[in-house]
Amino acid sequence: MVSLLPPTNAGCIRGGMRSLATASLQGPSPAEGNRYVGLALLMLAVVVGFLIGMVGVGGVLLPPGLVALGELTANEATATSTWAFVFTGVVGTVAYAWRGLVPWGMLARLTVGVVPAAFLGALVNARLPASVVLLGLAALTLF
Repeated sequence: MVSLLPPTNAGCIRGGMRSLATASLQGPSPAEGNRYVGLALLMLAVVVGFLIGMVGVGGVLLPPGLVALGELTANEATATSTWAFVFTGVVGTVAYAWRGLVPWGMLARLTVGVVPAAFLGALVNARLPASVVLLGLAALTLF
């Protein structure tokens, strides 16, 4: 049986579902306790959410901000931003659907490719060193 959680012997104890059980025991990170960092993260989230809702892009800005401000590794930042995109995706889809702007047939066909590819990408991300993920984010941001 294949485990979807990262191996614990590779220094990934904070990764996967294990972190949910221990997060409250560890307390907030230094970045979480700093109100200026919290405000900067909120402003970043507002800008990224607006860009995603308005033009469908902008999410590539969130992981570097989480690395710089939130003291997360690149792997943790991409996982965190992916979780945030669940909500922006639902809200954006509802807003566009309300106006009749969602081509549901095309959306269904895209889903067939996007969902498995996202799953594979998340598995690859969990196995890559944070420095490689950060370089990938930098390249994507620049081009």
